[in-house]
Amino acid sequence: MTSIKCKECGKLVSYKSSAIPNCGCLVDNSSSSTDRQPVSFPSLSKKTESKVWLWVVSIIVLVGIGCTNSSQAGRSIKSKLQTVTTVEEARELIDGTVWHYTKNLSDPDDQIGFWMKVEFHGDTYTHYRADPDDGEWEKVNEGTYEVVEKRYSDTGEKYIAVEWDGSELLLPLKLSLSLETFRFAATTRGGGMNGTVIDLLKNPYRTPDPSLTRYGVMELGDYDWD
Repeated sequence: MTSIKCKECGKLVSYKSSAIPNCGCLVDNSSSSTDRQPVSFPSLSKKTESKVWLWVVSIIVLVGIGCTNSSQAGRSIKSKLQTVTTVEEARELIDGTVWHYTKNLSDPDDQIGFWMKVEFHGDTYTHYRADPDDGEWEKVNEGTYEVVEKRYSDTGEKYIAVEWDGSELLLPLKLSLSLETFRFAATTRGGGMNGTVIDLLKNPYRTPDPSLTRYGVMELGDYDWD
């Protein structure tokens, strides 16, 4: 019986065999008996297989970590601010942000009567206002702002707010922005002669009432005119 020798393991096997029992190499039966040789396929040692699996597992772990980090990085400042729990954390997040109020002034829900925006940078802020007809931001005030812990008057629940001064020459105005809802309260103070003069200018804030608070919702980000 014609036998052939395996190039891999050196064992003899019948040319009629389809594979070498010792090493598993396939036997090429397509040629003549004198040319028949086992078809050899390289095999990996256990040590090499272990290294391959180690690399595969490492790649999977790294991809998983990358996806997690990407997801965390993709979480917006806005959503972080809504769940902030400490003043220190809020101050760190608010630093470098810009907020604006640009509601349609003809909307019956508008209580403010003009557009405004504020930039927080470091420990200071810059407050602007604008008339949509002009299409320009005008700096109104700048100074230091506060991040404070307050309570809702109806429920007593705590929330964190940012407070700053938006006063103009004849308009003493204090603003407080809730970081949980982004609702802001704009309160005028004073009255007397100033209130009378201001009221003549027909601004919703400009009233002889010594203390009047109006509300709106600010949006995160700058507002660019078209």
